[in-house]
Amino acid sequence: DEALPSVSLPDMTICTYWDSFATVASSDVIRWKVFGTAPNRQLWLKWHSMTISNASFVYMSAVLEEGTNAIYLVDMWSSGANTTATVGLQENGASFVDAGPGLQLNNNGSGNSDNDYWTFTPLANGIDTRVFEVSVSDNVQSGCGGSMEVVSLKAVNQGSSLVSGLAGTFSVDGAVPTFLENVPGTYAPGDTIEVTFTLGTADLSAPGGHTITGILLAAGDVDNSNDSLTIGVNTIAALATPLPLVDFTGFTGSNLPSAFPGWYEGNNIGVPDSGNSAWLRDDWINDGSHPNGDAARVNLFTTGKSEWLISPKFTPTAMTEFRFDLAVTDFGNGNPEDFGSDDTLAILISTDCGTSFTPLEQEILMNTKNLLAATLSGLGLAVGSVQAETITVTNHSFEADENTSAAGGFASGDRGDFGGELTAWISQSGTSPQVAVGWVGLTASSLDPNPPVGGQESQALSLLTGASVLNTTGTAWSDLSAGDELTLTIALGGRSDFVGSFSWNEGTFFGLTDGDADLSTIELADTVANSGLIANNPVTGTQDSDGTFADVSFTYTVQASDLARNGNLGILIYSEGTGGASPDFNQSFFDNVRLDLDPVPEPGSLALMGLGGLLIGARRRRG
Repeated sequence: DEALPSVSLPDMTICTYWDSFATVASSDVIRWKVFGTAPNRQLWLKWHSMTISNASFVYMSAVLEEGTNAIYLVDMWSSGANTTATVGLQENGASFVDAGPGLQLNNNGSGNSDNDYWTFTPLANGIDTRVFEVSVSDNVQSGCGGSMEVVSLKAVNQGSSLVSGLAGTFSVDGAVPTFLENVPGTYAPGDTIEVTFTLGTADLSAPGGHTITGILLAAGDVDNSNDSLTIGVNTIAALATPLPLVDFTGFTGSNLPSAFPGWYEGNNIGVPDSGNSAWLRDDWINDGSHPNGDAARVNLFTTGKSEWLISPKFTPTAMTEFRFDLAVTDFGNGNPEDFGSDDTLAILISTDCGTSFTPLEQEILMNTKNLLAATLSGLGLAVGSVQAETITVTNHSFEADENTSAAGGFASGDRGDFGGELTAWISQSGTSPQVAVGWVGLTASSLDPNPPVGGQESQALSLLTGASVLNTTGTAWSDLSAGDELTLTIALGGRSDFVGSFSWNEGTFFGLTDGDADLSTIELADTVANSGLIANNPVTGTQDSDGTFADVSFTYTVQASDLARNGNLGILIYSEGTGGASPDFNQSFFDNVRLDLDPVPEPGSLALMGLGGLLIGARRRRG
């Protein structure tokens, strides 16, 4: 467990979690097996049940792959916490590649997944880029694909030469790509290339399966077979209400999805997983007053339970209600009982296909003995009256792009601090050199609570005079309804070290846009709605700043004519100023962008677009 190169090792060494492992028991052996057929075989070497000072059972493997000459070093499991070792390759004392010493193996406390592995790929002669990841948003992965989804890819320069002048694109469902986007930068061998496409979006709104193929092109690439990668996603169709009755007929405690299609069980605090739960079948004392004698039961006599039943995705109307029968009894009989003081029945709702859940009604059962007797009693909740939805704004707090400069500054023209365009935000009007993120001069406690990037204080966005950025959300104007209310909120502020020198930009504003906005020259008229000019720092009320931030917001009521607008909801932030001692370097600062939708509750309208489903959860926290 030491860094490479090491004089302790001979030349041509593969360090498969190198440390002082020993064979103590007869089962502590090294095994080998060949998988596949030539010319695509893999040789597996497995260290089985090795022993080290803090662990009696350690498992790991080295895999040598024919054809690609790739080497995979597999972390399988360790019985002891904090078992660490070295991973890497050493050709000699001058030629080596080191993933690092002190790498922790998988165990119950490490947080590593079983069969995580490191990949070592030989560098090709010349230019060779390989796409290894294509990604979309969590909403898409969960089944809520929209008509304008952002696509990203990652690739690696696995050739032996510098590469630049790259271009990328993607296709959906095998269609011919409609654009080719230049990828800036020069990448050394081994560098990772990250691209978030801004010239095109993916239409994944149709229910069913979709494929997305990400493509990266380099002139002179010696191997075009690895220039693309295809992933599959599925868009779930929303069911119309009312949903079929779930009376638990035939429910066994483990077959909910097959007994009632679209429903599933889960457990976990916060967001449920899609695995098993502690819900069981119960014949409910053969109560003939209900549709049948079957019910779902969860026992709350142990600690740490968070057990869920999750519905299919559906589209409610303003009149939609969720109704269910419920009883709370002693264990093993039908005698009525109260919930404990920290037991909860919660009804939650998701508007993003289960990525997150918001309480529709929480803790509705406390001291229930007088409410519920030894028969299942009916309760109901109005689903269509739910009024709040947060529209996802990717990179809303400007933490996705790390400012790696020592001072965390906002240098004009030095966008290399975070490597190009801001994630999900496009610079407008040729203002790219005047857009930056950082933290110098800001009071961390005043910013968003997201974890800091790179161990530094939370970052904010800085715009110099004339700079602007645009973020296009995944929500189309045509998906809204007349009377819906959109509230855009942004934290505004500035640096404490700018007092008396660089001023707030008095022409600052932010607003909502559509796909027809003329963004070649930014004006208030280019927005559908806006905050109006913000002439002074909202914290100080003057042109000076003190390092803190304050929320500024406006609310816009959607008109019938807005439903015909092209494109998706966009968020534009603009900064322009002429006053102060150094007007060319005046700066306004922004953080924590939020866009909320308050739907109008009209019968027949889509009160909640893309609704993920209802969740019923019973939770036990105490002993």
